[in-house]
Amino acid sequence: MKARFDHRDSNVPPELPRFAHIGPDVGMRYWPLLAAFLFWCSFAQVAHGAFTPIAQPDAAYTSSTTLIPITIADFATTTSLADAFLTVTFDHTLTAATVPTSFNNWGSPPNTESNSPRIIGEMTGGELALTFSRPVGTFGVEAESNYSGTNTITADFYNGAALVGSITQSVTTPGAPAGMAADGALLFAASTDAQFTSVVITFASGTPGVVLAQVRYSLPSTPGVAAPALSPTVFVVLALLLTAAGWLLLRKRARE
Repeated sequence: MKARFDHRDSNVPPELPRFAHIGPDVGMRYWPLLAAFLFWCSFAQVAHGAFTPIAQPDAAYTSSTTLIPITIADFATTTSLADAFLTVTFDHTLTAATVPTSFNNWGSPPNTESNSPRIIGEMTGGELALTFSRPVGTFGVEAESNYSGTNTITADFYNGAALVGSITQSVTTPGAPAGMAADGALLFAASTDAQFTSVVITFASGTPGVVLAQVRYSLPSTPGVAAPALSPTVFVVLALLLTAAGWLLLRKRARE
């Protein structure tokens, strides 16, 4: 008598090993969960996007962006700047001036585009929010504190409520001509493969405001939000999920 069933000696087809059914079962049972996970990862990656700071206003930066000019008269006030394609709205009222005739300092190249720009500034410390009328792919502005000394300025770039990236720099004022040419305003600019919808500039609440110049932008290369490739982390987590699902199914079948 044979010690075990041997399908080679019978016309009865052998029972397939239990693990042979794991693939289809896992696919049918866990596909909704895996699809939801991949969708969430895709959405999260698109919402945040890659973030590439731009250190100085070089030719590549200025040639690939559009300058929104400050056209109002010195000491006139505004809550927005605009051209034919974009409006940048400020949450505080800003006052215009010109370096060096009505404002005595700015940065110097290569840190800034010019040492004699039109500027807009405010006299309230804390933060200044810039909201865009449509999404942009690149945004930049030169900034310094409206107060002598070395101050920390941070620009937070947002896509809706999602923080895409931040730039923090120590800015010493005054720059030339009232101070040293190496001091003064610096560029706060970045690009993304997703989009920016606003920028919040934060500075020391004890300083009397921030001053801006050379507001530049470029629109996304394609309308809407570009969907970048999924991060390798997504596929690692997906593999772990599939492994866990297969292990759980094996345990379940082993108890049957």
